[in-house]
Amino acid sequence: MGIGSTEKGKLGELYVFSKLIEMGAMPFVPTADVKGIDAIVRKVDGTYIEIQIKTTWPPEQAGYFNVSGLVERENLFIVGVIMGLEKPETWILPSMIFIKNATVREKGTVHLLSLGLGETKLEKSRREELAEYREAWHLLTGNPKGKPQASSGRRSNMKCHSCHHEMDKNLHCLIAQPSEIIDKHLAEYFKGYRTELWKCPQCGHHKIFIYRNDYPHFDVPLGKLR
Repeated sequence: MGIGSTEKGKLGELYVFSKLIEMGAMPFVPTADVKGIDAIVRKVDGTYIEIQIKTTWPPEQAGYFNVSGLVERENLFIVGVIMGLEKPETWILPSMIFIKNATVREKGTVHLLSLGLGETKLEKSRREELAEYREAWHLLTGNPKGKPQASSGRRSNMKCHSCHHEMDKNLHCLIAQPSEIIDKHLAEYFKGYRTELWKCPQCGHHKIFIYRNDYPHFDVPLGKLR
């Protein structure tokens, strides 16, 4: 049984969220669907924007993005994702640009931006006009190059996630390379990342610090390990 439209939309959202985190931004998801906002995003400079994500899949109207009740706001961005390709394609447009280039339908309540897959003359023309907004992740992250944030190197200290005790790397870092314990808890997800396993001397809880060049840091609490 294939996945439904709701699941397809959720996959698009998760793809966008993962890309934002990878590039140093942080999405916050509302507990309820409020005015079509899928997430509030904290950019790398600490400012916030709103995003609405629209996901399409071929062959059903891929690249045709419908937004209902859209009202132009300076801090609102429409993120159109085409999934189901060899690599997902993302169009990131300020709401003003989206409205300017969209067709108004259903008595002005729906804006349709027709980018398609570039298979028709009209689609190719529209894609060329809006080319600067294709994969324009810097608009959402504040990262000028739209690339993952570079690592600042190994940490010399960190706080325990449980009791907030200050830990020193020279004293409390147990393993400074991939290990059977780390692989057991993180499976294949962080394979290829450099890792450190720390143990808090006060409460005995463990924590993994994971980093890789050009990627942000990850702190993973593990609790007490035997």
